[in-house]
Amino acid sequence: MHERGILQTELWGLRLLAFAIERGPAPGRTLDTTWVRTLGLGGRFDDGLRDEAIQKAIRKRRKHAEKACAAEGAKRSSLIFENVETFARALGLDAVERDVLALAVASHDDDLLKAAFAAVGAEVTQRSTELLARVLGHDRAAIQQALASSSVLASTGLVRLGKCHHYGHCEPTQLAYGFAELFCREHDGEAAMFARFFRHGRAARLARADYDHVEADVAVIVSLLKAAVAERTPGVNILVHGKPGTGKTELARMVASEAGAKLFEVVDDDEEGDPIQRQRRLSAYSLAQRLLANSGPAVLVFDELEDAFPKARLASIDEPPEPDKGWTVRMLETNAIPAIWLGNRISQIDPAFLRRFDYVLELGTPPAKVRKRVLARYANGLQVRDTWIERAARDERLTPAHIERATRVVRLVGAASPALAESTLERVLDRSLSATTMARPSISAAHCERFDLGALQASEDLGRVVEGLSRTRSGSICLYGPPGTGKTAFAHHVSTVLDCPLHVRRASDLLSPYVGETEQNLAEMFRRARNERAMIFLDEADSFFRSRARANTSWEVTQVNELLVQVEMFDGVFVCATNLVDQFDDASMRRFGLKIRFDPPNGEQRWRLFERLVQDAGASWDVDASALKAVVGRLAGITPGDFATVLRRARLLGVSESAAALAESLRREVRGKAAGSNREIGFVQEPGERA
Repeated sequence: MHERGILQTELWGLRLLAFAIERGPAPGRTLDTTWVRTLGLGGRFDDGLRDEAIQKAIRKRRKHAEKACAAEGAKRSSLIFENVETFARALGLDAVERDVLALAVASHDDDLLKAAFAAVGAEVTQRSTELLARVLGHDRAAIQQALASSSVLASTGLVRLGKCHHYGHCEPTQLAYGFAELFCREHDGEAAMFARFFRHGRAARLARADYDHVEADVAVIVSLLKAAVAERTPGVNILVHGKPGTGKTELARMVASEAGAKLFEVVDDDEEGDPIQRQRRLSAYSLAQRLLANSGPAVLVFDELEDAFPKARLASIDEPPEPDKGWTVRMLETNAIPAIWLGNRISQIDPAFLRRFDYVLELGTPPAKVRKRVLARYANGLQVRDTWIERAARDERLTPAHIERATRVVRLVGAASPALAESTLERVLDRSLSATTMARPSISAAHCERFDLGALQASEDLGRVVEGLSRTRSGSICLYGPPGTGKTAFAHHVSTVLDCPLHVRRASDLLSPYVGETEQNLAEMFRRARNERAMIFLDEADSFFRSRARANTSWEVTQVNELLVQVEMFDGVFVCATNLVDQFDDASMRRFGLKIRFDPPNGEQRWRLFERLVQDAGASWDVDASALKAVVGRLAGITPGDFATVLRRARLLGVSESAAALAESLRREVRGKAAGSNREIGFVQEPGERA
């Protein structure tokens, strides 16, 4: 005698065929040879279910199967039925729901069932609930309840009412895409089976202090999770989005821990490491919600939310059906345990879904002080200098993910000295940042490590300016003057003193060839700065503040208008720099509380910069200092940027130059600039130079 599982599927197939015979089988459908052999017949039956011999054999075989199943009782020993039983117990399915699930699974694996569905054709879906009631031996109302939108099977997306496929196969129910294989293989216990849907989240590697730039948001999220877990409030959903690597996953792990809840994560890859199809991930999320509902304080994380809410597009004919809008809404309103959804972008999400989230947080790149703290923690044991960490942390593109991977590489390859560790870290970070972000020239190491306000020649007292900005933490300033006079360095210094993130933007970052997109980029720049409480430094500002009277096109005017409106509404620190202030729009200039001109340093400042250059380059004083002071004092037009260029050259060549050689290098820099601008070459006193 056959095993019970085989008899059960055969009986279901026989009931299905009998149902079709009663309703009048469709012409032109043959019966598979598998069924012909099972019925004990030989030969070919082109009329299929319309053949009297076939109908007689089906009635006889069905009668035998019904008796055999009744005699065997409820035992179901095949692997499919064993897995279905495990699933039914965990989900709390009743007998009807269990049988509906078993039929949906078996119809993917059992040859007799598949052949029976093929023989019946479209009748399968036209009378699906009636057919299921007859095949499974349950009341039709019970079948309808088992597949209602509020049922476990439907709400988890595990089983839906079926349809006919483009290749002719019809089925009364549809199993969630990718789940048939799950029920057709052995599992090492219940936990191993459910590991296909969710897993325990790892402990957070970043602490709450590493998110103090969004502490107000973290406090709300933690309180919300605590209350939801304690009161078992359904439908609590938190959305965290932002560019990759900013620490979204670590944030989810941290807030779950702070709320005293266990963290679980919906899986995003299978046993072979291949990505899981989106509909299967959604079903896995819904099943995890059901399975974890009574597991104690818990939070469920769904990473890559783009899988759940993709951009609208035309689906392929071979793809599984997308869940309807109502199903997605119910998913967001009925989840038993709080969920945290993580993604890189949310622009594609339907507003009807977005408003279902209880809290939405955009997580940007952390500020310099947080980057410094994270970098110091991950670089612990690599013996890198504090000054190097300070300088590296100033790059606003640097994210926790970049830091983690770079330090891991250094530990793997090894570093015999702190200098080698630093150079390897710089190389790894530079390659990674260049691949994932727009390359931006950074301020020189000399300026970062040893910035000196007293070496800058400005029209305002820069010390008082910094004090004022520290007190008010708001204001708009325009820095103008020749290249290299310290405008960029001053902006970095202000952000350091204010201890706030510095968002550096240039024309190439914001200008777009598409009408309207530049204005969007400008608005986004200010929006991000508000969210991260950052200072904005807009370099090459003349590209945006040009006189509207000279504009040739309407979009040039709208760009200026957009920027002026954003500057006026911005309550933080906005600093712009330009070498072409004479091209600025008059109304633009009135928006700036301070307009500071930067000029080349005077004689004393030049000597101050030279002394530092000699020290930083490790040069020897081979000539009397007073003689060199006279030489350096006559280098009209030289700027702090020229001193930085000479220092980089000395470090690049790796030779210990004398102070006199450094003075000669500075002289060549002045001659090169003079030749480029057709100015008089030589040592001259600039007219009106401030002493």
